[in-house]
Amino acid sequence: MTKAKPKTRGKASPVAPPSRAVAGVTRTVDRYAVGLMNGDVATLKKAFRPEAVVSGYIGDEQFVKPVQFLYDFMKENDSPAKRGDPFKCEVLSIEIAGSTATVQLAEQAYLDFDYRTSLHLIRMGRSWWIVSKLFNGTAMK
Repeated sequence: MTKAKPKTRGKASPVAPPSRAVAGVTRTVDRYAVGLMNGDVATLKKAFRPEAVVSGYIGDEQFVKPVQFLYDFMKENDSPAKRGDPFKCEVLSIEIAGSTATVQLAEQAYLDFDYRTSLHLIRMGRSWWIVSKLFNGTAMK
C-alpha cells in the first residue's frame, strides 16, 4: 500500500522543516549572544521584537521590563568584551513547536554574574524573533 502524498500545488508549507527551523533559531540566538558580548544594541535589536519582555532576577533583585530596559542597561555598562571578561553563552537545548521555540542557555561571566536564561521565540515570515527573555542571575564565585 502506498501513502498518498499531500498536494501543495507549488505552495510552501507553513511549517519550516526541522533543520531549517533550528538554523533560523540558532541564527537569532547567535545575534543575541554576540550583541551581549560586544554591548552591541543594534545587533540585539535584530534578535528581539520591539515589544519583547525581559523578566527575571539578578541576585535578589526582580525585573519585569520591556526589552528597552536591556538596551539601556547595555549602553550604561561596559560589555564583557570591553572588560575582558571570559563571557560564554552555551545553548543547553532548543525545542521547536511549529512556529514557536524555546531555547535554554547557560551564560557565564556576564558582568560578574552567571545566568540560566530561557528565550522564547516566534517565527514571523522567514525570521525568528525573541519575544521573551526569562533569566536568573547568580553572583560568580
